[in-house]
Amino acid sequence: MRVGALRRRRARRANFVSGFRLHDERACLRRRTRLEPDGVVAIEVARDLRERKRGRRAVERSASRRAHDHFVAGAISRRCRELRPDVARSGVQNLARSILVLAGSSRWPPGITSHAGSSYAWSITNGTITAGQTANQVTFTAGVSGTVALQVIETNGGCASSQAAVTIPIVGPPQNVIATASSSSAALVSWLPNGGAPTYEVMRRGATGGFVVVGMTAALSFSDTTVSPNTSYLYAVRAVDSMNNRSANSNLNLATTVIFTDDPLVTQLTKVKATHLSEIRIAANSVRALAGLTPLTFTNPVLDATVIIKAIHVSEIRTALDEARAALTLPALTYTDATVTTGATTVKAAHLRELRDGMK
Repeated sequence: MRVGALRRRRARRANFVSGFRLHDERACLRRRTRLEPDGVVAIEVARDLRERKRGRRAVERSASRRAHDHFVAGAISRRCRELRPDVARSGVQNLARSILVLAGSSRWPPGITSHAGSSYAWSITNGTITAGQTANQVTFTAGVSGTVALQVIETNGGCASSQAAVTIPIVGPPQNVIATASSSSAALVSWLPNGGAPTYEVMRRGATGGFVVVGMTAALSFSDTTVSPNTSYLYAVRAVDSMNNRSANSNLNLATTVIFTDDPLVTQLTKVKATHLSEIRIAANSVRALAGLTPLTFTNPVLDATVIIKAIHVSEIRTALDEARAALTLPALTYTDATVTTGATTVKAAHLRELRDGMK
């Protein structure tokens, strides 16, 4: 019995202590005031109660602030998920792979996915931004050679900035354009790429009018089958991108649809014939017509087997051709034996070969 009574007494004491600890602060104050009616103790207990209330309110405010911050952070996080560096970067790079940057006056509109509330800032190296510097798409003019570098910085509210950059080779006009008559009714035009382009535009100019487009091709050569015999034409080629932007014109090159006999002339093997000079005269006057010059009247207009080839025959053709090429802004030719002297200069295959090469 004593053991049982002792256990019950201990249990009642533990319950009392636990209840006292779990009771609210007001009950605690009343109980302690009754137990210790001294005024000093009551004041200390009241002060302790106020400090507890103040601490509880601080905890409640801190929890409320954390909840608000968490809500705001969640909203910003959801908005920021729209603004990912990989979105901007992939957008610029995809456009860079599909659209060319053409030299000089060509324009290229790259862009990234637009996001609500975003602001954009574009910058460029080796070019000029002409429109959209603060938009998600920009238009610019590239430099004349090298590469053009574009960078865009996108900012959205409180999110960290996202940026993307791309460096693209500038595609210039095709190089080393060569036009040659492959027959009296066809001219073959070939060229070298200058950075690569999906399409090339071949242009031709005849004796009347300006340049006209005679064909487009993805290859590096083109056969023009719309020419006439014994006629001279000027050719140029332009690069064209997928947005139909065009590069500047290539170098100009001349083709004359005169098919020369014994071509090529071989030194010490090919005998000089009257027909060789006659064909060159026809071609020279054809080039003069293209340049808007009058035909030249040559010494011994009719050449046959009885006519001895003279120095004046070669000199006249050189003069006629040089004037025409200068008028067409073509490079000047250089000749073997720049001065052909009667009775001193021997007629050579090179003299006629150089004239042919300057026209065909």
